[in-house]
Order: sequence, then structure tokens, then C-alpha cells
Amino acid sequence: MKILFSPSEMKSELGGGSRICERNFIFAELYEKRLQMLRAYAEFTEGASEAELCKLFGLKKWDAALRENIFEKGCAKALLRYTGTAYRALGYASLSPSAQEFAERNTIIFSNLFGPVLGGDALPNYKLKQGEKFGGIDVAKFYRDSFSAALDRYLADECVVDLRAGFYEKFYEMKHEYLSFSFIKGSKVLSHYAKAWRGKVLREIAQARACSEAEVLALRLGGASVLEIKQIGLKKEIVLEIS
Repeated sequence: MKILFSPSEMKSELGGGSRICERNFIFAELYEKRLQMLRAYAEFTEGASEAELCKLFGLKKWDAALRENIFEKGCAKALLRYTGTAYRALGYASLSPSAQEFAERNTIIFSNLFGPVLGGDALPNYKLKQGEKFGGIDVAKFYRDSFSAALDRYLADECVVDLRAGFYEKFYEMKHEYLSFSFIKGSKVLSHYAKAWRGKVLREIAQARACSEAEVLALRLGGASVLEIKQIGLKKEIVLEIS
């Protein structure tokens, strides 16, 4: 079982852990590729104007701390670093130790800066607005070109649940059948509130330590029921109706 997940703009300021290093990340054989991106980011943030950085980070107000080098920051597990809506719904800190370990080992988060990382991989606090480029680099394309083959091998024999927002499909495209979820309330497809439901689904998968499609379909999601299951190409979409 592997769950594909989105990052969040909101992040904790946790530090004190190790700094960026090879052992922090999945796909050690591609660490130099990751470093290539991180060095470009560090170089850009060091030399960019305040206006350029505010645009890159999606901020209106300048903060001198934004120039702090990411290589000098302490790291924390990705599931603790990200604190947006989906992560609050996941409630990683309140999971049992076994469910936490499951989430750490089996959740692949597609970071706007670090690319595909496991939930237990260690990241520093950073800022990068979704879809923004720096130094002419298309981040999604860079990671798609550099990491897709490794992800293909890693996911080849796994039951995969794709809980990513649509934007993050640019980082990686599934090559075999997989499960996905959509959420409907009052005949309308949820967009913003879908973030919370993705977090809830991940929480239930982790608590059940689900390892198969049948176990995912058997999950009890309070406040939601399966309306239909649609096959769209390689995607088996589970449509949940929210009460």
C-alpha cells in the first residue's frame, strides 16, 4: 500500500533535527538530483530581490528571515512539517505508534521543492508557492523527468491510493491501475473541503493499516458513504457522498 499525497503551504517551525542530508530522503540514488534543485533554490533566495522573494513565497509582507539558507535549518518529519487542512484532518500526532509508522513508511508527499518524499522523511521549514518557478526552473517537470522511473519501480507491485490535488499529478503520472477519491455534497463536487476529506481518508487507511483495495473499500468514513465507483482509464475513482 502506498498513498500519494499533496504538501501544504502551511508548515510548522519545528527544528532541532538533523540538517539536509542523504539519509533524510527516499531514493538515495537520486540525492544529487535533489541537491541540484535545492542548491538552485538556495542560490536564488540569496540573491533575489525582496519583491521576487515575496512572489516566490506567495507573501505580501517582507520578512528578512526568508533569506535564511535551507541548508542551515533543522529538519522534522514531513508529516509534522506540513500543517495545512489535510494534515490537521490526518491528525498524525494523535495516531497510535503503529499507525504513525504506517503513515511514515507508506505516504509519498509531492513537495513543491523537495519532490517525492516519504511521510517520515525529514524536511526543513521552507516556502515556495505552488506553481512558482525560480531561476527558470519548472520544478514539477524537473522531478517528473528525474524521479518517474524510480517511482515506477517503487510502486510497481503496490496497491496505490492517489489522494493528491490535481496540480501534483504534474510531478508524476501513474502507470498502472490505482484508487482515487472524489467528494460530493448536495450534488456538488467539493474542492476546498476535499482537502480535509483527503486527510480523513489517509487517517483511516493508516489506522486500519490497509494493504489492499478491498481493505480500502471496507473503511468506515464517518459522515460519508460510497455513492459510486467509476473506472476512468487506469483510475478507479471512489465517489463519496458527504452527509
